[in-house]
Amino acid sequence: MNQQQSTHPPISPIPGVCIIVLNWRDAPATLACLDSLAEVILSGLASVVVCDNHSEDGSIAAIEAWAAKIALPKPALNSALAAPFTLIQTGKNGGYAFGNNHGIRFALHYSQFEFIWILNNDTQIEVGSLDALLKYAYKYPDADLIGSTVVDMLYPDLVQCAGGCHYYSPLSISQPVGKGVQRQKVLSDPHQYSAKIDYIIGAAFFIRRSLIDKIGFLSEDYFLYFEELDYVRRMKRAKCAFRWCPDSVVRHANQTPNPSREYHAHRSVFIFTAKWHWRFFPIILLLRTVVRPILMLLQGQAYLVRGAYRGMWDFLKEYRPLRHRYRQESKRANLR
Repeated sequence: MNQQQSTHPPISPIPGVCIIVLNWRDAPATLACLDSLAEVILSGLASVVVCDNHSEDGSIAAIEAWAAKIALPKPALNSALAAPFTLIQTGKNGGYAFGNNHGIRFALHYSQFEFIWILNNDTQIEVGSLDALLKYAYKYPDADLIGSTVVDMLYPDLVQCAGGCHYYSPLSISQPVGKGVQRQKVLSDPHQYSAKIDYIIGAAFFIRRSLIDKIGFLSEDYFLYFEELDYVRRMKRAKCAFRWCPDSVVRHANQTPNPSREYHAHRSVFIFTAKWHWRFFPIILLLRTVVRPILMLLQGQAYLVRGAYRGMWDFLKEYRPLRHRYRQESKRANLR
């Protein structure tokens, strides 16, 4: 990557960062995430937007009560600046990209925002994480997208992901870089890990506004999973760069497997492969419909098999009218 640097400090009385948190029927996790963000809101370093994907479970009331409790400052009348905190109701549960795109559109409405930070609602930022990102972004103006060091929520000395993941396209295997390694070891030698990153993980996705102007929004072809990998493929096609900021640390809860996640993982991997790596599709179809279900059975996870097959079946039903577009995108990508 280009080592172009800048000495301009990221200091401004106007918050230049819009943080987007997506909620769907998980107010406790979202409120814990917001608690970790309270300091950057109250200090004026960032504005926060919560997008609720039609939870209908009391989430809206709980989030509004949180905002009232911390006594957020009110914007001046006729101000052209965004409020410190905004709650958006998206109207339906359209998935990760759908919900976050509502937040991105909101951010783009305000010229004050130079950066957009998408955070999973099951994350909590550590003190100084946003400062580290801003300093890094100004130091490396070539970085259109920046990842954080993601650590385990319960065991924060263990790394979940050093910025992003390695993706092995022929087998559709995604491996978090630095997973399970002691945090201090990763941070003491970041160059060893940064070279292995193929894409930035979507749990902590720090985007320069100019990147959205270049390549657009997150793809809503996906409901859950593979949105960030698709976005980075589009970045590469546009010759845009990503980096990992080791000093920005975000804690992330472990996700336990369930049939719904397995459904979306399978549906999304087939969409991604059809769009970007069509030549590997027969191999991945075999692996995902034969090998992976057998492994699930051997590991005592028979309850996941049905979700996997449903994801494959729904993709095949959706694929027929979209196959021409997917094949054209796969040809244009020309990525290996």
